[in-house]
Amino acid sequence: MTSRIPRKDAFWMNAQITGLLGPMALPPARDLEAALRAIGKQFPHSRVGVRVSEDGNRWTPLDDEPIVTNEDFDETDLSGTLTAMTGGDPRLRPIALKLTDRYIALRYLHSLGDPHYVGWLVTSMLATARSNEPVWLGPDAARMPLTRAAARTFGLRPSLISRALATREPVQSGSESAPAAPWKRSTRTVAVAVRPGVRERLREWGRVHHPDATLFTLHMVSAVRAFEMSGISVEPTARILFDLRRYLARQAPGNFVTGIDLEVRPDTSPGQLRTKMREITASGRPILTQAAILRHPPLSPPSVVCSSRARLAFSSVQASTELSALRLPGAPQFLYCGGVEPGEPNGLTVIDSRCDVTSYISASFHDNVLDTDRIQSSLDLLADDPIALLEQ
Repeated sequence: MTSRIPRKDAFWMNAQITGLLGPMALPPARDLEAALRAIGKQFPHSRVGVRVSEDGNRWTPLDDEPIVTNEDFDETDLSGTLTAMTGGDPRLRPIALKLTDRYIALRYLHSLGDPHYVGWLVTSMLATARSNEPVWLGPDAARMPLTRAAARTFGLRPSLISRALATREPVQSGSESAPAAPWKRSTRTVAVAVRPGVRERLREWGRVHHPDATLFTLHMVSAVRAFEMSGISVEPTARILFDLRRYLARQAPGNFVTGIDLEVRPDTSPGQLRTKMREITASGRPILTQAAILRHPPLSPPSVVCSSRARLAFSSVQASTELSALRLPGAPQFLYCGGVEPGEPNGLTVIDSRCDVTSYISASFHDNVLDTDRIQSSLDLLADDPIALLEQ
């Protein structure tokens, strides 16, 4: 049995999402494999038991090659483990999980779902393995979620459309021309743990110096400064991910996020950036942006390098309560870290991952375009003392 891949998911066909989670009490790999197969059979909308068809347009049943394998990896080597999870052709094997006795390293094709999918997949897999009954804890199948979100947002307030259009502003890419050069993917993820207490001090500092800012906007501006200080030239506009589920009465499966380009420079005010993001959210502009994107077929990945500046994208993810509850009793913290492969040669995707009191920062990029050591230096600055970056 096959099904058409919705355009909102086909748009993400050229990217992978990786994750590293634990410690957890884990059943044997064979039990988790059986659990995933049972979920895929009982709940086709979970997309657990599918791969991409040869023509790239449909989900088709997965073959019998294992999804879950036992493999020793060092969970303390965040960067090495996440980088090692990328590679191969994820269209043929959209989900791959590797286990130690207490940790899971995973990789899945972005077309299966946005970062919410990690929690749905892992919690459902463990619940199924422990109960021997197929369980899917993600959303049910939903028809035309974008249409429903638009009707719910603009149906009673059509004036929001003009308000949404008014939030658009001219942005300059600032790209420096570079000679076109052949390119192929070489994905790397650098990840660091934020030192204990850093987030709390940053939040208190922001309340005094930028009371209109959020922790996320403070992180974005400090990240731009860290990259510039480390010698990574970045474009003056960054793509910020907005979750469209806020416009629905219930959850939606698959991918239901969109990116909006906003100016984020080293001298950008974190408070003004937050105000702009609130205006965009309140106006419903992310819905219109997503609708405009889906009018066009997804682009093929570029084959040449055409910009000498990094193209930043920012996202912030919070582990669900259900996922956090899987932490092994007595463990001081829960590791919840991941990366999202950029589709552009000069793409640099920064993820702020949080679970309880712990947080991690990752940057995913192509190491045949951007310098790994400089990006590592940037993240070290960001994880160690973002206040110092913002005070400069």
